[in-house]
Amino acid sequence: MNPSESEPVFGADDVIDGRYRIVARIGVGGMAEVYEAVSVETGDRVAIKTVRPDLLGNTKIVTRFTREFKLSQRISHPGVLKIFEVVQTRRLSEGEDATLVPCMVMEFLDGETVADRMIDGRLVEPEEAVSLACQMASALTAAHRAGVVHRDLKPDNIFLAVDAKTADFETTRVVLTDFGVARRDTTTKDDGLTASNVILGTPDYMAPEQLELEVATSASDIYAMGLVIFEMILGERPFVAESMIKMVFKRVQEDPPSPRSYRPDLDPKWETVILRCLARKPEDRYREAQDLIRVLDGDDSEWLLQTRAERLKKWWLLILAILLAAAVAAASLW
Repeated sequence: MNPSESEPVFGADDVIDGRYRIVARIGVGGMAEVYEAVSVETGDRVAIKTVRPDLLGNTKIVTRFTREFKLSQRISHPGVLKIFEVVQTRRLSEGEDATLVPCMVMEFLDGETVADRMIDGRLVEPEEAVSLACQMASALTAAHRAGVVHRDLKPDNIFLAVDAKTADFETTRVVLTDFGVARRDTTTKDDGLTASNVILGTPDYMAPEQLELEVATSASDIYAMGLVIFEMILGERPFVAESMIKMVFKRVQEDPPSPRSYRPDLDPKWETVILRCLARKPEDRYREAQDLIRVLDGDDSEWLLQTRAERLKKWWLLILAILLAAAVAAASLW
């Protein structure tokens, strides 16, 4: 059954934890539902996220749900969705047995997702994309510095929030949402919540190492960001194939196409940024997401433009030159 056709956990006017009154269900995903609600005490709008009713018995999903809140508390940035608290309420099942339902209370956002913006082939013009990409990179950097890898960055999880009163898109705030499959940035392959040999996330926006079931790191998020930027500006995905298997193979085996082959008038700095994000090897991508901001701002420092492999080669050549000079000097003294 399509998740959107499932029976809601809550109905209109249900009260959560005695403090939040449900208005309506506004979204359904693979693991969770989201509701608009208001605080009974203050009247402020909030969003309530809860586990889908058919998954409440899945211990791993419920544990992952709680972990999302804990990881979000590590990140302090306006570009990451604020989660205020986790509360629990009881829901009666058909057998009148009360089921404990965990609920995350989050800030309510007005606006649309990047996926919404791109419906019907609409593009984000490069001038606006500079602001959106830089905000995205800043929020990702904050998450990574807090030791959190998103692992499922995609247009549906990037919200373009606007002032509800003015609907002013010129002051759009980019907000990263849904850290449901996020994890601590470690080199450990199994986090205890992922079955072995299972791809967790959305394959369309995964880095090659994720598709090969390797550890997802901050570099994997930077790759996903490159895919999102490519699609926002060009209206296409860089790797297109007849089937998911062929698409995965292309992304793992082939370099991405030149963005300017799709749009010849595109500023060269976008080509630099996108291709660097989409480097197949994690070490050849930007060291931090915020490095993208400096390039878009016109910084052409050599260290920004070089890949890690090129920088290492340069340092080894310098070290060899020093050793050679030292050997020549020692020989002359001898």
